[in-house]
Amino acid sequence: MTKILRVNNVTKFYEKRYQALAGINFAVDFGEFVAIMGASGSGKTTLLNMISTLDTASGGTIYVDEHEISKLSDDEAANFRKKKLGFVFQNYRLLKSLTVRQNIAVPMSLLGRNDQEIDQKIDKLAEYFRLSDQLDKYPVALSGGQKQRVAIIRAIIKNPALLFADEPTGALDSQAAKLIMEYLAKVNQKFNTSILMVTHDSLAASYANKVIFLKDGKIVDQIVKKDSNDVFQQLLAQRLAEVEA
Repeated sequence: MTKILRVNNVTKFYEKRYQALAGINFAVDFGEFVAIMGASGSGKTTLLNMISTLDTASGGTIYVDEHEISKLSDDEAANFRKKKLGFVFQNYRLLKSLTVRQNIAVPMSLLGRNDQEIDQKIDKLAEYFRLSDQLDKYPVALSGGQKQRVAIIRAIIKNPALLFADEPTGALDSQAAKLIMEYLAKVNQKFNTSILMVTHDSLAASYANKVIFLKDGKIVDQIVKKDSNDVFQQLLAQRLAEVEA
């Protein structure tokens, strides 16, 4: 199976003394949903930043969609993100001055797509995510769960090679969080979108196919999903408690 992501012996030092990542090795198959868990300071966000070209590794190589991204210049990295990557953040990062439709359109507009194509894709995805009646509203009028659904549509509308989700349920109540994870799982299954997610939440991680545990900048465990979400969630919560101890 084709690997959408390959991380080979990646290290990260800050100020040449503090080692945030220490020889990280793993791969993500095309169409796979992988979660990364660990205590605060374990290196989760640092690793996500390396893979998403928001930061550069001190050593090792990273390949996304067969492109070595670890040596891209700032301009090349920005262009790669624009064309190949999608992002969903904890705090949504919607533009308050734009309507929902306009927010969703931003990635496609940056790629130079025509208005008709953009509107057709927005209408189709908005219907799927049950947001058709919210398209002309501004983000301030939406609930947290609705904002995150808008953010997911914005992230997937350009068919990214890899979707990054950074604590996507962190600002939501339990009911909204479950709904968002159900939608992300549907995105993974229906559109075959490869997803890499960082989370502290065992409920969120239980929707992934595989979960990687980090501690002190190293991978200490990987668990492949074999059971139902509920059973998997219990296993993940137990393993996370052990890793954080």
